[in-house]
Formats: sequence, C-alpha cells, structure tokens
Amino acid sequence: MQILSLESFDDPVFDDAAEQGTYQDGYDEGYAAGLQAASAAAATLNEECAQALTSIDFTYAEACKQTLDALAPLLQDIVDKVLPHCVENGFANQLSEMLAAAAQQDVSKALTVHVHPTQHAAVTQAAASTVAQIDVHADPALTEHAAMIKNGRTETLLDMDRLLSAITETMRAIHHIENRTDAHG
Repeated sequence: MQILSLESFDDPVFDDAAEQGTYQDGYDEGYAAGLQAASAAAATLNEECAQALTSIDFTYAEACKQTLDALAPLLQDIVDKVLPHCVENGFANQLSEMLAAAAQQDVSKALTVHVHPTQHAAVTQAAASTVAQIDVHADPALTEHAAMIKNGRTETLLDMDRLLSAITETMRAIHHIENRTDAHG
C-alpha cells in the first residue's frame, strides 16, 4: 500500500511585521515615483505651452496689416474709379434730393442753388421734378461737383469733390501708416 501524500495549499506563515514594512516601503517608493513623473509631465507641458506662446509671431497688429494690405488694391480702386463715377453720375440726383428736403422744411421761400456751369443743365433738369420753386445759377467759383443751396438765411454747401478728396487722403494715410509700421517695425 502506498500512502497518498497531499500537498498543502495553505498560506505559508509569514512574518506580518516584515511583510508590512516591505509593502509600505514599496508603496512609498511608487507614490514618490508617481509624483516625480507627474511633476516632470507638468513641467514639460508648462515648457511646451510657454514655448508655443513665445513662438507665436502672428499678432493682432500684423493681422490688421495683412488684412489692410490685402484690401488696399480694392480700396484704391474704389477711391480711384468707383467713387468718382458715383459722384459724376449721381451729383444732380443727390442735389435734387437735398433740395426737395430743404423745400419741405420751408416751402414759403424759394430755393437758390449755385452750381458749376458744367452741372447747370443737369441740376436744372433734376430740380424740375421737384414741386418747390428752385432757381439754379451757374457759378464758376464752385468746383464741378459742388453746390451752394440758399434758403432764406440758411446756406448749405454740398461739395462732393472735397468729400472725394478727403476719402482719398484718408485711404492713402491709412496705407502710408501701415507701410511705415512695416518698414520700421
């Protein structure tokens, strides 16, 4: 007969104090390593963020300059081609609208309008469509797209040439300022 020998699967008896010390030491080492790794990761992220912020060269002023530079040809064409055309074709009609508004304010007095001789016929024709009495006089002292409207003691100067000149100067000044900023930083 053979004796059957069984292996014991019971936990071996360990020294709890030794086990506890080893576990606590391992835990402390792991915790310290985790803190160190987290600190290193945070430092890396902070450094990368600081580097990304300092490497951004595209500022608001540069964005405005690039936008204005891109729009400059369009704005220049508007000032050089579109606005003069609008002034040329719309002067008499705009003046007629102003005269109608002035006549509505005080219908008891006749309006007197002084315009450049080249505009006399167009303004006379446009003024004929209003119900108010409007006397149109040629005045060579005025620019081609200017008019002096007199209503009793009130005078109003409509000077589209001066307006167009002011717009042109403003556009050139804006572009000049942007170029000066670019050239000198």
